[in-house]
Amino acid sequence: MELTRSSSRVKFARQMSMELEKEKELLTVAVCQMTARSDKEENFNVCKKLINIAKNKGAKMVFLPEACDFIADNKEQTKHLAEDLSGDLIQRYKSLARDQQMWISLGGFHEKGPANDLNRIQNSHVVINGAGEISSVYRKIHLFDVTLQTGQKLHESEYVIPGTVITSPVDTPVGKIDLCYDVRFPEFSIALTQMGAEILTYPSAFTVSTGMAHWEILLRSRAIENQCYVIAAAQTGIHNEKRQSYGHAMIVDPWGAVIAQCHEGTDIAVADIDLSFLHKIRRDMPVWFHRRKELYEPGTSVEPIGELEQYKFDILVSPIRVAKRICDLTQIEIADLFSCVQKMQMLVEKEYNATSSTITVQDGIDAGQSVTHVHVHVLPRKPGDFAKNDDIYRELQSHDKVEKGIRSDEEMASEAKILMEKYYIKKCDELTLFQMLAKMGNIKAKERYEKQVPICYRRPTNSDVQVLKEQWIRGKYEREEFVDADKQVYLSGKVDGYLWKRGKEDEKFQPRKFVLSETDDILKYFVKENKDPKAAIKISELNASLVPDKIGNPNGMQICYIKDGSTRNIYVYADDGRDIVNWYMAIRSAKLNRLRVAFPGANDSELVQRLTRDFPKEGWLHKTGPRNGDSYKRRWFTLDDRKLMYMEDPLNAYAKGEIFLGYHNDGFAVRFGVPPGNKEQSFTFTLRTPDRLFLLNAESEEDREEWLIALQKVIERPLTPQDNTIAVNLVRKRSSSTPKLLSWKT
Repeated sequence: MELTRSSSRVKFARQMSMELEKEKELLTVAVCQMTARSDKEENFNVCKKLINIAKNKGAKMVFLPEACDFIADNKEQTKHLAEDLSGDLIQRYKSLARDQQMWISLGGFHEKGPANDLNRIQNSHVVINGAGEISSVYRKIHLFDVTLQTGQKLHESEYVIPGTVITSPVDTPVGKIDLCYDVRFPEFSIALTQMGAEILTYPSAFTVSTGMAHWEILLRSRAIENQCYVIAAAQTGIHNEKRQSYGHAMIVDPWGAVIAQCHEGTDIAVADIDLSFLHKIRRDMPVWFHRRKELYEPGTSVEPIGELEQYKFDILVSPIRVAKRICDLTQIEIADLFSCVQKMQMLVEKEYNATSSTITVQDGIDAGQSVTHVHVHVLPRKPGDFAKNDDIYRELQSHDKVEKGIRSDEEMASEAKILMEKYYIKKCDELTLFQMLAKMGNIKAKERYEKQVPICYRRPTNSDVQVLKEQWIRGKYEREEFVDADKQVYLSGKVDGYLWKRGKEDEKFQPRKFVLSETDDILKYFVKENKDPKAAIKISELNASLVPDKIGNPNGMQICYIKDGSTRNIYVYADDGRDIVNWYMAIRSAKLNRLRVAFPGANDSELVQRLTRDFPKEGWLHKTGPRNGDSYKRRWFTLDDRKLMYMEDPLNAYAKGEIFLGYHNDGFAVRFGVPPGNKEQSFTFTLRTPDRLFLLNAESEEDREEWLIALQKVIERPLTPQDNTIAVNLVRKRSSSTPKLLSWKT
């Protein structure tokens, strides 16, 4: 049974077929530059020629500039020449894409306005896929209104309808692409990157004066701050007596380097998109994990916090930044908070068919505030919902004082995220989470929507990675996986699909087909489908762990197993969070069934503890060599149960060394500092084994404390038969003749 969605499957299959022809996969794109005028036929012929050139250069996708259909001489001509998306011009581009089997980005199409606003047009960015279908349409949000020093007025708002929706990134053969014009608005590109964009597009028709001053600076800035590729097709030259464009169409990589640029006049430039390079930059400089948006981005959090009584639901809205009282908020935060309250009020009243709401703030301890963080309660009201209207305030006063089956913090946070997504992006076009919870109540909802949770399914806790928490909620309420066991594809015992796998040598992520067979106890993957598998791993002997931060992708997973006496690490990720969680659960399911056969008398509750394990501690440490006087070298350390691995890079396929951690009665210990006569550093500690002393230095006092606690917990735990097996299978990297360090007497 296929784990991946059809769109991802098609994408990977296409890329895999290309890889069969070439040893190295090249994701080539082409950016175009032209001088459009009011002759639509002439402009189409120019674009057709550029597309043909791009095809001959091996491009998988071609990007045309803003107004690639025409640039009119005046506003009236613009309105007259505009077409619908079902018009002749779009049909010709769709045929061209289908004939050439390549994706086309029409950077700017003058689309007729709706029937109620035919006097204006829409500036639309249209993406057509290789099958000749429209994959996405973005309508320009920020309009260009400016009066130049020459007196010339360029006011788009006079004849263009502004867009109202930020379009989600489009999954294409070259990566996830956003549809955008708005290069001067960094908030826009940040929002798109947070939605998964890997390539930002800025089709344009910049004026000469603004282009000379800002064009390249803006494009390189957007690339650097978002760690994305930027593709900017451009108009150039004289269009008519009133209008001239700057040109300089270019492609910028995630490091901010211009890797392709068009020459003057009509031209085309090509470049290769290397997504592994992008992921490496995001991993090595993880700015997205360092952001403190609660400090500089005013915003609100919305949480469904549980029922006051059956069928009465309380929505809580609070600012992201922690503030005790309303008087502690800035004016901007207050405006944002109550704007969100208003939106939530309209939403919940619609969902409950209510015409009234109670909106209340308990501002301060004496007013009944029990959580010292400003929050607003929004409660939809109906006739007779309380015997006396003011009873609602007594209920509010006591609702968090008595246990009533209220959900966990992480579950409510994930549900709120889904609600916000449906409200702001999908505009409530389907049944919302609120409807279900209002009708069912908390306890009843759990009874129904968690009715058939398999024992192997890992229920997330607050400390777990986001993808696990999010898919748990989506699985419950959106897909209803735990209502219908047939939807639990990870229990089938035989699954296959494509994952992005990091190469051992070239360190690039490439699509690889993975096949899991519970019957054969094998997980294998293929470099080429018509060849033997590259590796066949015993499921019963592997470990899988979700490691988004380490891989630099929210859907990242690490698979470990012993090969030839050393731990082999495989790093993969999926395009979709659901896919990677399904793979993770499929591994857990297969391991559980194998353990049931091996230990027929054991309880499932005992076996489930042995399915997969996270790494209790990872990070950079400095260690010395085995000889006195050896200098400290920076290494990445991973604590994996009783194995302490260290490597030069967090994503190395094999560790540079592995230390088995035995029981403290057998000569294992960990201590502050280093023995006398050895090099002392700022935050040193020593790990003692029967063979050697390991001198280590942490990055901070807090980090040293965490390492000492984590290692001590392992050393204090008696060995099990499984631990002894691991010790036997591991081969020490160093020679047995290596001299020991100065002994440390205890």
